[in-house]
Amino acid sequence: MSSCEELRFSLTAITTTTGSKAAMAPLRLMIAVSSAPNDIISTSNRVRLGGILRSAGRPKAAAIEYERAMQTAGAAEPQLATRLAATYLEAGDIESARATLEGALA
Repeated sequence: MSSCEELRFSLTAITTTTGSKAAMAPLRLMIAVSSAPNDIISTSNRVRLGGILRSAGRPKAAAIEYERAMQTAGAAEPQLATRLAATYLEAGDIESARATLEGALA
């Protein structure tokens, strides 16, 4: 399953659990954002989407969005690197968390 498909699956699960039509409109927007290239979607929107997914208990999908945000922001954003590392830890990926923090310190 590609990262885009995984994110779409995650967002579908969130929609199903909320069951609210009001909650579906932002989720449709998130699906569109997740598949858009980095040069179209701002880094801050990627970070917001990562936060929403992380809050929803989807750390792997959140990590994907934080990774995309890091691609455009670079290592110059220590707060973003910290969020990504914490998300990796929540997903059980200790090595990626360590590498992310070491990269931010370099």
